Amino acid sequence: MNEMERLIWAGVFAAEWSKERKFRQENTSSQPGWHDPASISGFSCAEVADVAVEAYREAVTGDNGEYLLPVKEGWPSL
Repeated sequence: MNEMERLIWAGVFAAEWSKERKFRQENTSSQPGWHDPASISGFSCAEVADVAVEAYREAVTGDNGEYLLPVKEGWPSL
């Protein structure tokens, strides 16, 4: 995994974690204690982040990969 992929993975993981936490905080009436951040499964957030990295790799190697910023800027892509 290169630096760009790590940034994508971390950003998507954090966004998914935040989304899950917000959902749990808004829906606490059905299950007491469910809003606790410690009860969030990091595995589900990691799965979403993995898919994002795979989509990035696919985009970079695809026909339009030359139009992506990392490729234009000369950053290492894979």
